[in-house]
Amino acid sequence: MGGVRGRVRRSAIVVLVVGLASAGVAIVGIGPAAADQAIATSGPLTNIGVSSDLNCSVNHSGDTSGEFFDNTACATEISIAGTTYGPAVIPAGNNPGGFTPVSQSVVIGTGTSIDPFMVVTVVDVASTGLRITETDTYVTGQESYRTDVQVANTTGALVAATLYRGGDCFLQNSDTSFGAVGNPPGAVACLAADTTNPNVPGTRIEQWLPLTTGSHYYESTFSNVWIAMRSGSAFPDTCDCATKEDTGAGLSWAISVPAGGSVTESHLTTFSPIGSVPLTTTKTADQPTVNAGGQDGYTITISNPNLLSVSLSTITDTLPTGFSYIAGTTTGATTTDPSVSSQNLTWNGPLSVPGATGATPGTLSLHFNVTVSTTPGTYSNNAGATSSSFTIVPTGDTAPVTVSAPAATLVTSIVRTPNPVTAGGDVQYTVTVQNNSLGAVTNVHAIDTPPSSTSPVSATASGGCTGTAPVDCTLGTLGASASATATIVVRTSTVIPSGGVITDTATATPGTNNTASSDTTISTGGTNPSTLSLPNTGPGATVTLTQGTGNFCAGPCVGPATGVNSFPGYNDPNHPITLTLAYAEPNLLRSLIDFFTSTVYKQADNQITGVKIGDCADNPTWTTTQKRTAALRRLLRLGTQSGIANPSPCIDARNIVALPNHQWQVTFTILYLSGDPHFARK
Repeated sequence: MGGVRGRVRRSAIVVLVVGLASAGVAIVGIGPAAADQAIATSGPLTNIGVSSDLNCSVNHSGDTSGEFFDNTACATEISIAGTTYGPAVIPAGNNPGGFTPVSQSVVIGTGTSIDPFMVVTVVDVASTGLRITETDTYVTGQESYRTDVQVANTTGALVAATLYRGGDCFLQNSDTSFGAVGNPPGAVACLAADTTNPNVPGTRIEQWLPLTTGSHYYESTFSNVWIAMRSGSAFPDTCDCATKEDTGAGLSWAISVPAGGSVTESHLTTFSPIGSVPLTTTKTADQPTVNAGGQDGYTITISNPNLLSVSLSTITDTLPTGFSYIAGTTTGATTTDPSVSSQNLTWNGPLSVPGATGATPGTLSLHFNVTVSTTPGTYSNNAGATSSSFTIVPTGDTAPVTVSAPAATLVTSIVRTPNPVTAGGDVQYTVTVQNNSLGAVTNVHAIDTPPSSTSPVSATASGGCTGTAPVDCTLGTLGASASATATIVVRTSTVIPSGGVITDTATATPGTNNTASSDTTISTGGTNPSTLSLPNTGPGATVTLTQGTGNFCAGPCVGPATGVNSFPGYNDPNHPITLTLAYAEPNLLRSLIDFFTSTVYKQADNQITGVKIGDCADNPTWTTTQKRTAALRRLLRLGTQSGIANPSPCIDARNIVALPNHQWQVTFTILYLSGDPHFARK
């Protein structure tokens, strides 16, 4: 019945033309389509209309009638929970109603590819809580216009719906046509009858081409299309392609709109007397996964389903954030570098895409290389092209490239201080980790393994340290070329290891082959660690000095303990034995610290705990001035230099001596009488 009503209405229009044309009366369906807002241009689409409740209408420069029945038999509709909503009046249509107009912009833009004409129309869908914002755009000179339909959900729950875009075809001033699908894939169309043989399809086309995924198509009689939209079901992906009929067609999308969110579906509608349809763009990446800061390549392909070649004005590409074009790498359609503006690349034409061979589209491709971002993540790309007379469908977000975390190229180094170190002394290892990666490395640790013959003193780093053997120091995130340090201090044993060397090892994580080691030489305390001189009085017994370990200095002694064998005969405190203990130091500051802070202990063979040695008493022959001088020397820790072993043993003097190779030596002069103690400092 709907088809009959549609044909009768068209017949009535013809009668009106005959009866009223001479009177100058405007005829509905003949002039520009009725709409609340209309994009009027020089063509070939001379008038694109959108009503305030989402009817659509189009006029083509080659036709006297609109491209849809009665101009406005074209609509956006949506079905929710079994109810379909749409425009209140659709000529010979399903007239669903339920859209409440909210707003509609005036026509804006200049009609160029970078500033197309645009109309934005907003409607509420009854009381469902959904709001539709439709944006229609057109570039002068092309035979396609674009429609983007955003469905926003203002409710607190997800809403499932079916979105439709469809119409009752009236192309080439005719109410009957054939159907067609594909070319490009996913598209559905009405094809006018051939002008010389009305029983076969011609070239004139009215086509809906989806730009977003998940669409379904339908071509049948106009009444069947409106019924299908009323049903709320997805279009069945069928076409009465071989049947000449009163045709309708369209696209549908099953959508799920999240609470407080939105979904947008898009398509092109094309009207061409010679069957010209949009070209499509695809893009692929050479490698789906690349290390941060590495290189990848892209191939852009323009496919032309038309029989004739198409001239392109430009090929364009929008690189992801952080990606950059590598100069001199373009091959294929051109070898000329593109112009670069921020992330936008433009290759200028003319560039020709060959026509299709049968059902196989003609293609034009170009390839280029890029440096990818240094930030890990998945990045998509968007490519397209422009033509003065053909619409080129862009790729949308495509060609994903996953940028992996940068390989952890960490370099570890160790600086030890002092070297050599006196046995029993402290040694500091400064572990430096340098990031030689192109990007940041997270969760960096320095793992230090101190020598086995040491005990822990301290460990510090920016993120703290835990453990003792090994020591795990947290350094956090290191940016490209950045470095961080950890400081580990250990105390060496008083026992000199075999070979006199201890080794510290450090490894940076994450990553491999990031290990460094450092050797430290253990010294015995000086070039002549201990010397002994005897006075002229006494038996002149053989004296033996020995080196050993010591834990009698109120804890571990520093450096080796010096032992003196027991021998009698030196009992005159005015003529005592003189023992000099010497300890090598790495620098003057350390020598001064030890000079002022070190103490000397003695331990007899039959003792476990040592006894701290005091300074020698003043010489009783000194004058008051000499005693004052001696008091000052004791204050400065220079010893008394009294020459008297009172008490025995006692420290007579301290001194600092410069050694070769920027080393220093702290000495202690000890006076004592016959006995067999061990001496060591702390």
